[in-house]
Amino acid sequence: MFKRADSVKPGSFATLSTKARALVGGPTQPPAGQDLVATALNDRTVDVFLAYCSGRSRLEGQVPGLTITALPDALRVGPEYGVALLTGARPAAAGLVLYILSPAGQATLARHGFTPLGLPAR
Repeated sequence: MFKRADSVKPGSFATLSTKARALVGGPTQPPAGQDLVATALNDRTVDVFLAYCSGRSRLEGQVPGLTITALPDALRVGPEYGVALLTGARPAAAGLVLYILSPAGQATLARHGFTPLGLPAR
């Protein structure tokens, strides 16, 4: 995302990279039962946390006054998930794929912060 920001406003990558702290996926691990991100936001040791939308429900209950804002399209990056079904897979696996692709499955994903990018090919 920092590289995308640099294409929108040159110099952003260097500025953001210098100021950013890795709260997840880095060497610092929280004590058992403690959410490092929620603690950092509540203690005001960080003012902004960039995350996938799917993680918002975890923080909403832990950080009073939390405001969540989607990034503008020019800055959006992130995973694109796919689904694959092996030939000869058990019927339950096919059922799961069909559910994921169904309107009900898409609604479930949307409730957890996932946005479909396209419909399956026929």
